[in-house]
Amino acid sequence: MGSPATLRTAVAFLTRLPAGGEGDGERLAASTTWFSLVGLMVGALSALPLLWLPERYAALASILITVLVTGAMHEDGLADTCDGLFGGADPDARRAIMRDSRIGSYGAIGLWMLLMARWLLLRDLAGAPWTLAAAAGFSRSAAVWLLANQRPVAMVDPGAKCSSAFDGVGWGRALTCFGIALAGAGVVFRSVLPVMLCAGATIAVSGLCGLFFHAKLGRLNGDALGAVIALSELACLAAIALV
Repeated sequence: MGSPATLRTAVAFLTRLPAGGEGDGERLAASTTWFSLVGLMVGALSALPLLWLPERYAALASILITVLVTGAMHEDGLADTCDGLFGGADPDARRAIMRDSRIGSYGAIGLWMLLMARWLLLRDLAGAPWTLAAAAGFSRSAAVWLLANQRPVAMVDPGAKCSSAFDGVGWGRALTCFGIALAGAGVVFRSVLPVMLCAGATIAVSGLCGLFFHAKLGRLNGDALGAVIALSELACLAAIALV
């Protein structure tokens, strides 16, 4: 499978940008190699308002760009995950709640906290706008780490983004994806410390979420992966903002 084709598949899967169809299962699995590169591009686009708008307005515009470009895919996953984790009594009940398209109280609170935290962090990082690109790149690689380690099963909803097509994701693709995120962060920061902080935050969030979701859900699904991406990106931004 050619690299241009799998890159287009990654763009089509992770964004709402016109890049063609998502392709078959083999191409979807192969496209995970490029997830961090797509994240870098999304983060770079969302960083543009920070270059010329006042801090509080720039942060809001940046969040809006991210939501429009990605279709709020990861935010929706976080909201559904919050509803399921805190609203269900057992793994089957939690996954059933997550399949419900309606948002509940836990989901609304989780989404509000995510957006508020992102807005506050972006205000603090207004002087380093390209940090968003590095954080977005690492966060997409966090999902690929989990896909390589735990195979998500096909979801009941045939239109669900995450399916058994990703059974082909292996550690080779995960390492390549993470390497692209490292390279992108190196270009952004040109310093070892912030790159290592972002990498450490990504690995920590990915590992902890993987253990937690396995205990509470029994397996991964698309919403859980979206939550991992949202939380990993937030963790990277927080790590840089605190130094």
